Amino acid sequence: AIAKSNVACAYNLTGVDGANPDQTKVVFTPSTGAAPQKFGKVTDAAHCTPKGYYYQDDETVVLCPGACSLVTADPAGRISAEVGCLGYGYEAATFNEHYYADCPTGSVPQWGFFAYETETAGDSSIAFRARVATSEADLAHQDFQDWMVATSSPDTQVCSISGPAPCPFDIYEKVGDVKAHYPWLEMEADLTPSSDGFRTPLLVDWRFTYSCQPGE
Repeated sequence: AIAKSNVACAYNLTGVDGANPDQTKVVFTPSTGAAPQKFGKVTDAAHCTPKGYYYQDDETVVLCPGACSLVTADPAGRISAEVGCLGYGYEAATFNEHYYADCPTGSVPQWGFFAYETETAGDSSIAFRARVATSEADLAHQDFQDWMVATSSPDTQVCSISGPAPCPFDIYEKVGDVKAHYPWLEMEADLTPSSDGFRTPLLVDWRFTYSCQPGE
């Protein structure tokens, strides 16, 4: 991936369309048979480290002085690049659903528990929040409450209706005694891809429970 330029410690990256500069490492392999050394990317020359490099433009890699000294001292050594990909360019997305707790005449609903199943590769995540109201139209006038966040570390990818604690999520405790009896609930899920854009979270399932209590 590196074609050596006329400048001893500056190199042109070639044939790497779609490369992600932040996921790229320059590797120097000494001719002595010693272990390869990886040079890490820094923002610019002012932030150079002993084994660093920076991008002069989108295609030119410039070694920091320390790294340059290592390379020029061993002209028979080999320099190459481990090129990271830009990924699929996944973007954050938000999904909403409205739910109605349908109870017989003379009774009122009581929201119980919330559970979910997700897959959140890397540092991707899914944040759940909700709001309740007396009518579907009034949902838009209520504030969302943050409920839970699904991540791989710590592993909160699955919150089962059968536990263990702190699952399932207690809706009644979260929204309070009065609002827990409101018949309409809006669930919102914010899906955030991994920071490299390569992996997206997967929302497999979510579920709610409610019961119908005698009306006053």
